[in-house]
Amino acid sequence: MAVKLKRERGDRRGRYGGFELISSGSYALSYVAEAPHGGRVFFKQYKSPAMGVDWYPAFMAHQQEIKRRIEGDPAVRDRCYRFLEFFEHRETKYGHEHREFCQVFEFIDASRTLTHALENRATTPWRHLVIFAKVLALGIHGLHHVGIVHTDLKPDNVILIPDAAIATGFRLRLIDLDWSIFADRPAPWHGRQGYVGTPGYLSPEHVRGQVPIPASDVFTTGIMLAQILAGRHPFAADAADNTAYAKAVTNGIFAPIVIDQPIDAKVDSAVLGRVIDSTLDPDPAGRPTMRQVCDALGGKLREWTSGFVPRGRTPPARRSSRKPSATRGPAMSLVFEGRVVATANVDAEFGGRSLANVHGDVRYLSNPQFRLRRQEAGWVIEHCHEATNDTLVDGRKLEGPLAVRPGMTVCVGNAAKGVTKLPLVLQEANA
Repeated sequence: MAVKLKRERGDRRGRYGGFELISSGSYALSYVAEAPHGGRVFFKQYKSPAMGVDWYPAFMAHQQEIKRRIEGDPAVRDRCYRFLEFFEHRETKYGHEHREFCQVFEFIDASRTLTHALENRATTPWRHLVIFAKVLALGIHGLHHVGIVHTDLKPDNVILIPDAAIATGFRLRLIDLDWSIFADRPAPWHGRQGYVGTPGYLSPEHVRGQVPIPASDVFTTGIMLAQILAGRHPFAADAADNTAYAKAVTNGIFAPIVIDQPIDAKVDSAVLGRVIDSTLDPDPAGRPTMRQVCDALGGKLREWTSGFVPRGRTPPARRSSRKPSATRGPAMSLVFEGRVVATANVDAEFGGRSLANVHGDVRYLSNPQFRLRRQEAGWVIEHCHEATNDTLVDGRKLEGPLAVRPGMTVCVGNAAKGVTKLPLVLQEANA
């Protein structure tokens, strides 16, 4: 459908031509357009946020920051579509100035997506599926590395671009990042409207109405990895019913993931299956990081145990003589102002990204800031030496491993100056 847009003198939008409307969504009109110097671009003209909302300027700045972070990291830039231009279109309507936010992206033919590859999975070479899985995981790990949470991962948002120079015949790009958020700061629309996500690919945090975090992307990535490598959506039976789906994902009700074929000689498929199981843990603190998922896909993880085991999966036998973790005391929770903000079932690191939505003082935490390790005698807390600020426990600088005593308070700050921020109380889970 060709659409002629009004051009105004000096209007940056007027430099584009040949607009063809491809979709009209709740937030924006999307077009394929001709660029000023030739070629096609993807042009998005926003309906929301409108200029009248108080977070409209912050939304524009938010988009610029997404662009800056993606372009600042070559590995991330190569796995995401390019943000080409941002501007505010102004025109006069009925005697009043009207403003709309516009974005221009590189044009990517969306005729082939990961959805199409999954629909034709039976005829897609196994080695291609494996590469898709690895590149997808690396792309999302890259986003998390620069502090971006996609929030709306799904096969339709993974574009496969034909490229004869690549073994699979396609380059993989992540798209639809304009409503992504940052792990280290609140979104401009926080508290004003919800966060984007797609039914059938929502994390438990989405379902509960919470702010998505990197672990939310891990959950959705786990769904897609199961589709790619095991040939099925873990929650397919409930995906069409929002209530049933919410119950399934928040209770971890799914059949264990079984990888169809060997990945390669380095990868233990049973270990990889358990890692993907763990990505679907209802508790975000129990999920692996995207780095760990990448390591599992690359054969760098030879063992994997988790406090979460889906129905039908027998916990793996331990190779050491230690007792199973269930006999070594309860999980450990971090409590802020009376509410549990994170829980560790296995060894875990905490920092600005994993605790992004707790309080504004999270900006003083590095990534990571401290770690909790589970040992035979109980939990141990350690400061991460790469952190900028001190980790303090009960007001004292944490110098080495320290046995955790429930009720301890861990803060970030400067021990020499007596500055402490973000006090988190360590409590046994379910205590």
